[in-house]
Amino acid sequence: HRPIVESLLECGKDISEVKGFFTSGTDGSSGVRREVLVLERQNKFVCVFRGTSAEQHGRFARQPEAVELPDGSNATVFVDRYSAFAELQTNVFQLLDKLAADHPFCDILFAGHSFGAAMATLAAYSYANTRTSLRVACAVSSCPRVGPADFRWAVHSTPNLNMWRLEYGRANQNNRAYGVGHI
Repeated sequence: HRPIVESLLECGKDISEVKGFFTSGTDGSSGVRREVLVLERQNKFVCVFRGTSAEQHGRFARQPEAVELPDGSNATVFVDRYSAFAELQTNVFQLLDKLAADHPFCDILFAGHSFGAAMATLAAYSYANTRTSLRVACAVSSCPRVGPADFRWAVHSTPNLNMWRLEYGRANQNNRAYGVGHI
């Protein structure tokens, strides 16, 4: 997607360079490739997540099985959201760790839309929870629910994480899935 990245760099005058691009899933016309782009912007690194075409249109389990996060936080998240994020986690976190070591006073921002927002939410929480000396932010729009109430409580009690979400209209809340962040 070189033309898209070039136009992004042209529009965003404060974006200095692309630091990384990672994919998971298969490539081609089937549309089952997840992507994350890491950009440098002033003294901030921005990680933008994109889900597959089917996931971006909401074709995933609405109330899937929950799994406990492996970070020891006792928070649970929905399996389909976690497995999508886990495919990209190692590569993205290794790059961010290297960038944070090279730029000690940087901030990390995770962003995404739709299913990409769910992966960005998980990435922001996981990164902030395991790297407590860094300031982490997350900005998402049209984010599907990522987990039950214990995940919401875990996110909201992470002191170095600033999370906000943009929603159109009023989101449906139920007793199994909760949105996270400030609206």
